[in-house]
Amino acid sequence: MTHMPENVWRLYTEDRLGPDDRERCDHHLLTCDACLDVYLRCVEQMSESLPVPDMDVFAETAMLHWAEQTAQASISSSKEAKGCSDKRRSWMRHPVFHYTVAAAITLILMGSGVFQIFTQQASAWDANASDWMKQHPPSWSEQLMEQTVGLIAALQPKPKQEERRGKRDE
Repeated sequence: MTHMPENVWRLYTEDRLGPDDRERCDHHLLTCDACLDVYLRCVEQMSESLPVPDMDVFAETAMLHWAEQTAQASISSSKEAKGCSDKRRSWMRHPVFHYTVAAAITLILMGSGVFQIFTQQASAWDANASDWMKQHPPSWSEQLMEQTVGLIAALQPKPKQEERRGKRDE
């Protein structure tokens, strides 16, 4: 693998390479750790030469920009609110209506005993399932699983004779 010289990495960090060379450097960085180290050194050298920003000016500029954005957002939201107040929201689309209907249906079903019928039917199915299991032998997959578990249990190391004696003596 051919490594890129350090001057190429300086040009890369300063963004003075052509698109083809830049693409080649991008792919080379993904595969070469040595060149990645050289690139990181170039980035550190470049960062030392950059001016340190005045944080007070930066914060003031950011706050002014934020204030402008919030003012624009509040103006646009107030315009939308005026337009929306003309259109009344349908009461059938309100979540409280949906919750009320769901609660009413639940109470009606509970009062009619539908849920009790479901629980009685489920317990009858459980009883039928246990009878069916007694009448039918286990499937071949269940038998295979039982044999596998038995084989694994047999493969576990058994305690040595001395360990067994130590347990008996205690």
